[in-house]
Amino acid sequence: MICFSHTLTVLAKDGGTNPQKNTATATYTVILTDVNDEDPTILGTPYDETILENTPVNTIVFTLDVQDDDVNQNAVLTFAFTGGNMDGDFVIDSGSGLIQVKNALDRERTEVYELVVQVTDGGVPARSASVTATLTVADVNDSPPVFQPDPTDTYHFNVQENMPAGSAVGQIVATDDDINNNGQIQYTIAYHIRGNSTHFSLHAGTGHIKVAQSLDRETQDLYVFVVRATDSPMSGDRLTATATVSVTVTDFNDNTPSFSRILYTASTTENLPEGTSILTVVIADNDVDVNDDITLSISDTTADFYITANSSNYILYVKNPIDREAIDLLNFTLMATDGGTPPLSFTTQVQITVGDENDNAPVFSPVFYNSEIAYNDECQVTVAVLSASDEDQGVNAEFTFATTVNNNPHIFALNSLTGG
Repeated sequence: MICFSHTLTVLAKDGGTNPQKNTATATYTVILTDVNDEDPTILGTPYDETILENTPVNTIVFTLDVQDDDVNQNAVLTFAFTGGNMDGDFVIDSGSGLIQVKNALDRERTEVYELVVQVTDGGVPARSASVTATLTVADVNDSPPVFQPDPTDTYHFNVQENMPAGSAVGQIVATDDDINNNGQIQYTIAYHIRGNSTHFSLHAGTGHIKVAQSLDRETQDLYVFVVRATDSPMSGDRLTATATVSVTVTDFNDNTPSFSRILYTASTTENLPEGTSILTVVIADNDVDVNDDITLSISDTTADFYITANSSNYILYVKNPIDREAIDLLNFTLMATDGGTPPLSFTTQVQITVGDENDNAPVFSPVFYNSEIAYNDECQVTVAVLSASDEDQGVNAEFTFATTVNNNPHIFALNSLTGG
């Protein structure tokens, strides 16, 4: 291949007396052929651009400016990527060095591309040069907030009912794959499903949930509301996500047990066996769990000897058989104490009347009688009046007199009612 030429005219003269006539000329053409001794030179560096992640496919992002001082085939250049083209997101025209977007870009997937381009000439042997074109993908607000750790789950929190306003309940957390304002999240309560809307507050910046007003589990023990996370782009539409929050109000021992009556009365019969039920009391405690775990106790030692109070079913049973002749009325205080910390107590009065059982025989007093009577003809003379008593009560204490041995029935008679 002719790259460059030089033309030379050569004059020849002889040594005679007339040199102007004895001359000759010749033309020489010197042809220079190119040797591939120049590397391609990349101009316009550095190549550093920023494009939006929603840049359309086929958009031109770089046109490389390269020269080669060689000529002809030695200056024919070929462009190719040798590195940095992750996922084949860009394409380069091998003849012109024009670089275009090939695939849809996603900053959240790849934010910076270091495209290494090699330029090779057509010489033999070929000479080449390389350049790195840095392409930064700028964020577009295309990623909505996502609640963590699982966007499909409900946040569950517990808070004790006695916690004052300002107490921490929990925190909701959302993330956004966008950056800067596009990834800046603000939290709000979107709407309430259950419970008073003023009882909890949500910090817009941190997602911390706090108690806003005094709580009462006995009035409302479960709150359910929906929170919204919204990003904050400088322009364009905001993207949002929602999550459900459930707050369970746990019990504090703030309710005293109470009996349904201030006085319970009952009757029982003496000598009943251990375990015989006498009376059922009714107790209410608006607290729950251990705070509603009631223990019954009897403070009177005499009543406690004869009566036991079951803390499971609130029934009073015979603990030891009662002897009416020893005690006919049990009058005592019954206390109900819950299992809270500190425990709360309430009392009621109980009166149990002990009924009689015919468990006592009549007793003579004295047991020996001695009488004298005149020997005459008078009849219907009272010789003696028998005296007896019975510790039982009512009909069980009524008795009659009768003789078991009377050798002279025609002489002596006994009045069954008076003992005379």
